Amino acid sequence: MWFFRVQQGRAAIGSVLGGLVNARIIARIGPLPALLTSLVANVLIFGAIGISPDAIVLGVLLALNGFVTTLWSIGAVSLRQGTPAGHLVIESWPEGRGWERRTRT
Repeated sequence: MWFFRVQQGRAAIGSVLGGLVNARIIARIGPLPALLTSLVANVLIFGAIGISPDAIVLGVLLALNGFVTTLWSIGAVSLRQGTPAGHLVIESWPEGRGWERRTRT
């Protein structure tokens, strides 16, 4: 059981580092390229996790996964907050179901 806790800790370290750095990355390359980069990186990371040869490589991959998942989250929110048009209302997750188009009544 301790093995899984250690690996989760490594993923958390990647997420925290991502939270500290990813806003600067998005400011530099833009939210859409950041989303695409994180999407491709996550696909590659998950593939590599499936063939990971040992626990150290797995921990590094989980930390990278945490980093790019945080990049996706920050990029998605940045893009969502920067693009709504006047007739579109984009609701946050708890109130709505994500990206929705609402008509005015």
